[in-house]
Formats: sequence, C-alpha cells, structure tokens
Amino acid sequence: MAVYLSDWIRRYLSVRSQVRGLPTISSLFEFFESSYRQKLPHISFIVPVRDYTIDTPWDKYAKFRSDLFACPQLSTPSYAVYVTSNSNAAVLISNKSGLFGKPIDMFRYVAINIFGKQITSTQSGDEHYRHKKIVKPCFKENIMQTGWSKMVEAFQTMKFEETIEGGGTIEDVKDCMIKLTLYVFGRSGFNMDFPWNIPQSKAEESMPFAEALHAVESSITVQVLVPFWTLVYFPLKLVRRLGQAQKSFVSHLKAMYHSKRLELKSSSGYDQDRNISPPPKDILGALVASQMSAESEERLKAGKTREKVLGLMESEVIGNICEAGHETTGHTLTFLQAYLCVYPEWQDKLYEEIISVCGDEPPSYRHVSQLNICLAACYETIRLKDIVMTLPKIAMKDTTLPYTTWGDEGHISHKVHCIKKGSHIIIDSPALSLNPFVWTDPGRFDPTRFLDANGRVSSSINSFAGFSLGQRQCIGKRFAEVEMVAYISH
Repeated sequence: MAVYLSDWIRRYLSVRSQVRGLPTISSLFEFFESSYRQKLPHISFIVPVRDYTIDTPWDKYAKFRSDLFACPQLSTPSYAVYVTSNSNAAVLISNKSGLFGKPIDMFRYVAINIFGKQITSTQSGDEHYRHKKIVKPCFKENIMQTGWSKMVEAFQTMKFEETIEGGGTIEDVKDCMIKLTLYVFGRSGFNMDFPWNIPQSKAEESMPFAEALHAVESSITVQVLVPFWTLVYFPLKLVRRLGQAQKSFVSHLKAMYHSKRLELKSSSGYDQDRNISPPPKDILGALVASQMSAESEERLKAGKTREKVLGLMESEVIGNICEAGHETTGHTLTFLQAYLCVYPEWQDKLYEEIISVCGDEPPSYRHVSQLNICLAACYETIRLKDIVMTLPKIAMKDTTLPYTTWGDEGHISHKVHCIKKGSHIIIDSPALSLNPFVWTDPGRFDPTRFLDANGRVSSSINSFAGFSLGQRQCIGKRFAEVEMVAYISH
C-alpha cells in the first residue's frame, strides 16, 4: 500500500511540474461533463464548481489573464489536463488529428455507445474513416429537402396543436421546441407518422416506437448512467418503465433496420453491384442504403465469393441513427426566439430578408442558400448559448500549445506551453465564443459577425466552434442548419 501511495504521489507531482507556469484549478476528482458540474456542490479543492464559472464562461480567463489554464486532479495522476479558449490553439488541435486524438475512454464517449458504436465516439484515423464513409453520404440534397419539408409540416402542426394560429401564446417555449424537433426527427429520420402529443401506453412489455423514443430521449442521462438490468428490475414502476423504453426502442430500431434492408433490396432500383436509385428520403433509409452500397463496393473489389465486407455492423448503424439528436436544435431555436424578443430590430431584418428573397412565395428549400441573415442569426445564437460546452482531445505525441496572456495595462504576450503525450486538452467552446480578443463586444447579439464582405454566411469566421472544428466537425451540421432556417423563415 505504501509503495502504491508513493507512486501515486510521485505521478501527481509530475503532473504539477508539467503545468508549472500556468494558472490552475486544482481538484480531487475529475468531472468535465458540464451537466455534472452544475449539479454538484462547491467544495474548494474537492469539487470547485464555482471556479469553473459555467454560467459566465469567460470570467475564469479574465481572472487568470490567460486563455490557457491547467486542472491538476488528484484522482487522475497519470495525465495533465489543460483547458483552452485560444482560437489558434482550437484550430491547431482540431486540424491535427494525428497529433490530437479523441479520449475515447472518457465517460461521454463510452456512454453514447449505449445503443451501438457511433461516429462521434470513434478514434481519429481508420475507425473514424470507416464510419464517416457510411454516414456522410446520407446527408445529400434529398435528405436536406426532407428536413425542410418536415420542419414546415411540424411548424404548421405546432400552430394547430398549441392553438397559436389566432394569436395564442406558448407558456413553455423550450418544451414546445423539443416537441417540434422530435416530430421532425421522427418523420425525417424514420419516415414515420409522429404524433405531436405522445400518449403514454399502459403496456408492460412493449412500447410503441414514438413513445419509446420520447421516453429514452427525455431520460438519456439515466439511460447512460444506470445499467440496463437495474432499470428493468428496479422496484419502482416509474424506473422500470425507463428500462422498458430502452428495450422497446432498441427492438424497434433493429426491426426497422432489417425491414429497410429488405425494402431496398426488393425495390426496382436495387442492384447489388450499384448504388440504390432513387436514394431513400429518410435518414435511416439513407444510412442503410449507404451501408449496402459500401458492401457492394467491397464485394466488387474483393470478389463476389468474399463473405465479409467492410462497412458498419448492425449495432453501429443503429448507434449512428441514434446520434442524430434533435434536442440541440430545439434548445438553439428556443434561445434564438428569446434573443429576437430582446433585440426586436433583428425581427425586422429577418423579415426584410425573407420578403426580399421569397417575395410573395412561402419560403422553400430552394431559397435556403439565400437566407443568409436567417442562418447567421442561428450561428450567433449558438455562439452565445453553446450547447456542447467542451471539446475534449488527447495529445498523441509530445507537442506544444499556443496561448495568450495579458496585463492590466493591455500588454499582450503570445506564448507556447509544452504538452506531454497523453495529456488531455479541453477546447472550452463557450469561452472561445466569448473571447473578447476574438469577438468585438462578445455579449451582444449581432448576426452580422458571420457575414462576409459579400453578405454570405461563413462559419469559419473567428474559428467558430459551435459545430466543432476540423475533420471532426458535426456531420449533421448542414441538416441542422436547414431545419433552423426552415423554422425561422416561417
């Protein structure tokens, strides 16, 4: 025991020496998931929650006068942890996948594999490429058109169901936006009729798909934290229902996956040696079609007698369809409408653009590329209210990280810090988006930040990290953009 403790202390002191010269927030435990930090009590040096200034992300950097700090943690003496809001560092980390990988053993990445391995939780390199080769082709123009049309349909349904057509009001905007995006996800993701209000069945063994999806989505923290068998056999019926929801959800997805394969194979446009034509208009169908096309491609390369082909396993296809979340879009639309209330002049500017682009026609998908201010308003909302919070990476080799310090009199110094292999680096996306050295008057809602000289939207301005950066940028980014512009333009 003495030898073990001695080695633990030695490794921890080694970490302390690695971060020498940087501001630090020391703690006993590692807890970088923002949802946990917000719910824990503040205990100095144990769980120093307030020091992370989650609600005011830039405050800790202003206090440190540095856009890089370290987090020595007694519970993880094997590696140093760095947190950065430096735009140059964020771009470097995101673009150098051979130098900065994903810490796939981190809880957030292990947890999201509950339904199957998905692209977000893969390590950069061959594994990520294997997933990306299947997932990326799903988001073609026909899927974007589906996303637009289903959002318009959802908007009309919302007006009717929430009785706002004649000037009614919505008391809980967030709940309404989550319903809206779940409706779109169900219809564009699975080509299924989704009710606006999902009834709760009394079935003990199986739930309808819509109910199971809603129950799993609304209890996702419990689903990923609590083992399945605990949910199923828990004494309280309310908890057992969550286990029943997970079981039903996975069962439905597997059945839908196999049904979709059979449907595509029996379609007139199917040829095992060619792509499926016309391509499916729902995301699950597109994902299955992409997988089948990859199988056909590998079969042609390796010979038709080869049984095993590259692509994704069944569980990985299911995992990737589960990645297509809707809550981030729902929360962004909630905040966007709040900002439009606080800054009513932007309501006028959005309206003027819509009339200018669409004229007397209702906005349609063919207008989406011209509605630049609408999209810029969505970006600006994400900048001010970042939903993802942190982008964790791990150093694959010894390297350096750029950072900036400043003094009371405005003197700015650009420096580098040596990073050891195995160190964890956290891109602090909310603080990066509020960095006053990157964004002028960062607390103000101003969508023109994202417009270039020609009035076109550019998400690469100032290293905007709302959809992540580099090769691991959100693969469904364009689909989310289309959804949000469709909603706000109507």
